[in-house]
Amino acid sequence: MPPSTHGGARQSRQRIPSRERLRSGWNCKGIQYGAGLTKKQLLEIGSRVKPGFISYRVNTVAHKASFIVLRLPRCQCEFNPVEQIWAQVKNALAATNTTFNIKHVEQLLDENVAAVTAEHWQEAVRHVETLEAKF
Repeated sequence: MPPSTHGGARQSRQRIPSRERLRSGWNCKGIQYGAGLTKKQLLEIGSRVKPGFISYRVNTVAHKASFIVLRLPRCQCEFNPVEQIWAQVKNALAATNTTFNIKHVEQLLDENVAAVTAEHWQEAVRHVETLEAKF
């Protein structure tokens, strides 16, 4: 049985590449560095230049279409209408659930999802747009 994380995300160890591997990576990318640099100094160079080399296909396609990609934190209701609707469904489910029977909960979930209307979605989208206008 894996150890409990007590609500937190499980931390994974990151492998730090060797000094030779860092140097070969910087050489491939044409990055200038001194010959006698330590591993820590090479990693600092990497953290400064890395954002210039990262590109995602979504960003490329969006940029060509004159869009900006907005990345949201997970489960952040303020800027995500899907999360707002899901919160409404969960609140309605909690308010109507009296038996705590899984079959009954599934039935209530289906009913509450079916009760979400286009007006609910429009309201959630409007709320997000007003918040975006503030930023």
